[in-house]
Amino acid sequence: MLQIKGLWKRLGEFVLGELDLEVEPGDYFVLLGPSGSGKTLLLEMIAGFLHPDGGRIILEERDITAMCIQDRQVGYLCQGDTLFPHLSVRGNIAYGLRRRKMPVGLMEERVEEVAREIGAFHLLERRIEGLSGGERQRVALARALVMNPACLLLDEPLTGMDTALCQDILMLLRRLNRSGGTFLHVTHDHTEALAVATKVAIMEQGRIVQQGAPMEVVNNPRSLFAARLAGIKNFFPLTSAPVEDRDGMVQIIIKDGLQLAVPGSILPQGEPPGFLRLEERLITLKPSGAGPSLEGGGDYPGTVTDLVPQVDGTWEVTVNIGVPVVAVVGPGECPWNPGDRVQVSWPRKAVKVLGKGATHQRGHLPKNPGMNREN
Repeated sequence: MLQIKGLWKRLGEFVLGELDLEVEPGDYFVLLGPSGSGKTLLLEMIAGFLHPDGGRIILEERDITAMCIQDRQVGYLCQGDTLFPHLSVRGNIAYGLRRRKMPVGLMEERVEEVAREIGAFHLLERRIEGLSGGERQRVALARALVMNPACLLLDEPLTGMDTALCQDILMLLRRLNRSGGTFLHVTHDHTEALAVATKVAIMEQGRIVQQGAPMEVVNNPRSLFAARLAGIKNFFPLTSAPVEDRDGMVQIIIKDGLQLAVPGSILPQGEPPGFLRLEERLITLKPSGAGPSLEGGGDYPGTVTDLVPQVDGTWEVTVNIGVPVVAVVGPGECPWNPGDRVQVSWPRKAVKVLGKGATHQRGHLPKNPGMNREN
């Protein structure tokens, strides 16, 4: 459907690329990254608002790299709805079709078809200034969809919305994707990405550092940056190679020299181990001085430093055992307070050691950038 081949762009000191990316028909592809990582810049080049300094953009086997915006057959939903206040909802949705000089009868039929599909048919005769935030976003989405794009680009479409409204729009986007739509969606929110994505790519400073199926990226991050962006709390770089111990266990050293025992069987095969992950929901907290864990994964003294209540009634409890470790306890009233001494324990199945093999793409320019400009 959409292929990005060696795409790069320099803006001042910032360099995007060279990027390679493929979006298949029916994908809901999410680019996940912090502000300033180049997500919006990539969408603007695909849409045609900016031209790359090199590389190619292929859509349905057509090279659209140098095409005019109106000829690209992509839809673009930017941050903020940018609706025309002097037009009705119907006029806003029909705007692009009118510019294409579609016959009035066909235009009205298409507008009403899309309005029904996204639940905005009852709004068609309304003025823009009277709409709620969710209604405005539906109208903006309809205006993009009515052009029947091959791929719809979504730039932080939920920015500024409350939680309930976000859930409504995400449900709508999932339904549109299941009905055959192909989407490329950028966000900085990992929960938003996991709610809709069939594929995820993580961007950092103009590079794609990891991509794959959503749960593969979440369960097997390839860097500390990717882990933090995916919402993983207990993820630690190893500072030395594991040392064999006894009974199938090995000793590994993480930040600040803290030594932990892990089963040798969980070490990655074929590449050097680079990171330790502990599953928050499998970690248990006991009063200081409690007996050893029955499952033999780890027992470490520590001090409670923070408590954060969660929407499901559980608590995230941070304990300093030499490094901060987050445990999920509850639901119910949390029995701990900051300053409490506790014993942190986890079973062997809570521990995962990941390889440090990199999957990121190059973040530099071609050797002769002046010879490869396409704008």
